[in-house]
Formats: sequence, structure tokens, C-alpha cells
Amino acid sequence: MIELIKDSLIKLYKNHNTESEHESRDRVEGWLTEIENVDLIFDCYSTEKQYNRLKNGKNDKKKLKQLKKLYRRQKQMLDFFSKDLNRASFARTRQLCQTANAGSKGRRLIIEGKKTGLINRIRASYQMMSVYDRYCPPLIPQLIIQYITTPGVRKSIEIRLNRLRQFYGKSFSTIPLKKAVVNAKTLNKDKTRQIFLRFLRGFIRFHRDYQSYLSVKQAMDNINLTFADRIIHLSRANNTLHEFLLPGERTREEKPIINHVVIKADIRGSTDITHHMMEMGLNPASFFSLNFFDPIRKILPEYDALKVFVEGDAMILSIFERERTPDKWYCVARACGLAADILAIVNRYNVKSVQNKLPIIELGIGVSFKKGMPAFLFDGEHRIMISSA
Repeated sequence: MIELIKDSLIKLYKNHNTESEHESRDRVEGWLTEIENVDLIFDCYSTEKQYNRLKNGKNDKKKLKQLKKLYRRQKQMLDFFSKDLNRASFARTRQLCQTANAGSKGRRLIIEGKKTGLINRIRASYQMMSVYDRYCPPLIPQLIIQYITTPGVRKSIEIRLNRLRQFYGKSFSTIPLKKAVVNAKTLNKDKTRQIFLRFLRGFIRFHRDYQSYLSVKQAMDNINLTFADRIIHLSRANNTLHEFLLPGERTREEKPIINHVVIKADIRGSTDITHHMMEMGLNPASFFSLNFFDPIRKILPEYDALKVFVEGDAMILSIFERERTPDKWYCVARACGLAADILAIVNRYNVKSVQNKLPIIELGIGVSFKKGMPAFLFDGEHRIMISSA
């Protein structure tokens, strides 16, 4: 229906303009978002009332002439539009329906290639409003419209009403239905215009509201309300949790990470050191712990650094920059300071190792900056950082 309306509006618009099909379609798409445009283009009745109201007073003749011209043009447009929509064929929308994967009903209409005959159906829809509540239930409103518009189905609908009488304990007179048929047939041209204008307003409003509903639904579908503590914890760590808390529920919030740096301190020749100490009957694990891991771990708070993980011969550390803390936006400088401090610590312990005839530790240290926050996952309570740095 909306595609048929768009096609007719495009024809109407292109009769008075030289825009391309694509430009006209874009313009018509814009029109259909504002209900008031239906009245501006087609409502000759409001224009007529305004003209009659101004005609009796002392008013600008130029204004009256403009209103009269507008009235005639709106009336012509309304007639053209309603006729074009009425004689349009469902086959006209074959490509559109196939693109949209139309259902079986839509495909059947395409195969039949029937003209829409919409004006008759629209007139019937408004005529049936005064009688349908007498028959629905047991019938559905669609059958009432068919009774008014399609003579071939009237007998079968009457038979159905007679058959249903025993289930509802009352008879269903067809006199109101027959009156509705007569009223629909005898509507004059002016009354038909008014009904069509009313339908057009209602349908365009429905189309606009339905599109708004789809937009809201899509936005709501993108919201995931979670109640699982594990998901909440993981989302909060990765800054993907949107929390709306009452003042009493708020705790001290940790500001989101905006940048980070990774420091890796790697022991060179750790395999040879381990083999040499084991030959001497010494524990290499204690040696590395006392001379490397433990003293470095003690200075991490001074640089606001965190231990990411420890390998057998290497330690991975990280330093974060957070939102709205410009006084701490120097994570690379802190990382370089930490690296220098680590080298100084290892050198001090190497002096003692030489005195005690133990192997010395040589380090390779890397510093890598990465814009943005890393990702986090959890192994139980243990947080694991993932970063290309």
C-alpha cells in the first residue's frame, strides 16, 4: 500500500517538476513523515472554508485569488491521486514485493495482476463502520467489506450467518448490510473525495507511527538487561555496562581506561642459569623470586602499575590512563621510570650475586603504548588482560 501511494505521489510530483525518479522518490519519502503535508497538497475543503470565510469581509483580492487557485489545484490533485491509486495494478509492485520477499498472499496478488480497486474498498471500509459490530463476531470485519464490495460472496456470507444463528441463539438480519451496500454505491463524487482524504490522513499517520515503532523496537532490542553477576562483573571491567544507580547505591567509581602501556621485563639466558644452579644444588626458583620478582613487585604501587601475569622468566606489567584524570596522563613516562628502576634493582642484586659466586641476571625490557582500553576476561576471580600491546 505504501509503495502504491509513493508511486502515485511521484507521478503527481513529476507532472509539475523535472527532477529525476531518484530525486522525486527522496522528496516523497520526506513528505510522508509529516501528516500536515496531506492537507497542504490535497485538502481542498479546508481551503474552500477559508476562502468562504474571507470572501464575506474586506480582504485582499489577491489573497482570495490565490486561495481559489489553490482550491482548484488541490481538488485536481486529489482526483488524479485517487484515480491513479484506484487503477494501479498489484503487478506494478512485482519487483518491490519480490525484493521484500512478499508472503504467499502478496505473491498471489502479483500473479493475478488485478487492479487495486482501492476506492471501492476504502468507501466500503467507512460504510461498514456503522454495522460491523452487529456481525463481528461471529464474522471478521474483512468479510463485511467483501459483502459490500463483492456481489459474488454475499450469498455465502448470508448462508454462514444463518448457520451460526443456532450457536449464538439469535438471528442476524442482513438488512443493515444491504443498506451499507446501497450507501456505498450511491456516494457522490464529493463525499468519496472526503472519505479518501480521511483515509489518506489515517494511513499516512499509521505508516509514520509504524516506522517510529520499528525504530524504537530496534533500539530496545539493542539493550540487554542482565542479572547474572558474572556478566555484570565482566561488562563492568570492559566498560560496556551502563549502570543507572540511585545516589545511595553508588560506590566510588573507577573511571574508564582511555589508554594503556605494557612493560615486559624478560630474563636473558634463564635456561642456562637454571641448569647451572641445579648443578650447584641450589633452587633457581628461590633465586629468581628473591632477586627479581619480589623486589620489583614492591615498587609497582609507586608507579600505579599492575602485574598482568608472570611467566617463568618474564614479568608483564601494565599502567593505565583514565578518563578525567589529566594529572595522570603520562603512562609512558611512568613506564620508562619503572623500567629504569627495575634495571637499578637487578644491578644491585647482581653485585651481591657476584660476591656470593652466583649467576647474574641480565634483562631485556620492552615498553609498548596502546591507545584505547584493553579487553578483560576472568578466570574465576583472576582478571586476564588482552591487548595487542
